[in-house]
Amino acid sequence: MRAEYEATFKKNGVEILSNQLAQSYQRRGDHLIVVTKDGSEITADTIIIGLGVTPRIELAQDSKLILADGGVKVNKYLQTSDPSIWSAGDIASYPDQILGRQRIEHVDHARFSGELVGQNMAGAHLVYKHTPYFYSMIFDISWKAVGNINPVLQSVFDQRNHGYIIYFLDKDKLVGVLIWNVSVDLDDVRSLLADPPANNNDLVGSVKEK
Repeated sequence: MRAEYEATFKKNGVEILSNQLAQSYQRRGDHLIVVTKDGSEITADTIIIGLGVTPRIELAQDSKLILADGGVKVNKYLQTSDPSIWSAGDIASYPDQILGRQRIEHVDHARFSGELVGQNMAGAHLVYKHTPYFYSMIFDISWKAVGNINPVLQSVFDQRNHGYIIYFLDKDKLVGVLIWNVSVDLDDVRSLLADPPANNNDLVGSVKEK
């Protein structure tokens, strides 16, 4: 998978510097100069830095809310330990009906949980039933995933015509599915996670293509 990503970037004119680390950068005239750990300099017009995020939970701590998984613990209605306060998006640790308690950092979850919180604050009293998915599109690579796709887990490989599906197992229990360059109905994937076959060999071919 890593090799396919790298080959695709290179095919599209992207130079990849492996085993490098950016130590510093500075401006020289109209250009930016990045200095790497071995002293090499890269001249650029623009620098994009991907740093990741960490939830800011200080307000929740000051409000004496119960915390979990590095975020704010909520119930199935996305209410915190204070019933007058709801939480949604990246910061909410919520009980997923299929995967168990989760704290997800992705737009799909942020959008659906935010909408539900707005409805519940207006008195709807709805249960959060959406199991989010992750996705990415890089050049001609498109993938989606539901659940835990940690590469250290046991996996079952399902080759398809133009891609593949990988099923991830934790102690022989299906916990995640990665769909790579294959078009499927994600509700079928969610149904499979909720009710997997007794024999893991039956996972191959269990998700139908569109």
